[in-house]
Amino acid sequence: MTALDEDIEAAVWAPSPLTVSKAMCSFDPCYVQSRSQLVDQQLLEPDLRARDRELTEIAKSIAILAELFKDLSSLVIDQGTLLDSVEYNIEQTAVHMNESVKELEIATRFVPSRVASDSD
Repeated sequence: MTALDEDIEAAVWAPSPLTVSKAMCSFDPCYVQSRSQLVDQQLLEPDLRARDRELTEIAKSIAILAELFKDLSSLVIDQGTLLDSVEYNIEQTAVHMNESVKELEIATRFVPSRVASDSD
């Protein structure tokens, strides 16, 4: 028996202040009122079940949404790591390019002098 079933049963069979034993007042107005309450509660039962289903669906949707946010968080972290790696590689490329430019400047100083000495 689910919690909803227990709540419905408790509501249906809960004694009201006006309820007395059926044997004592089967034609008494209090019995009629008690019977009316029972009928009202039985009519509400489908609504309670529908509401329970809707709440269950909402809870499932929230759980799915939470899982999606976890996946999204993981993707963002992974992409952040990749971006950090790309940024590091670009910085290293800039450093190596500066070193290469210096080496080329030094090489151009030696190349014309060697070309001139080789032609002699």
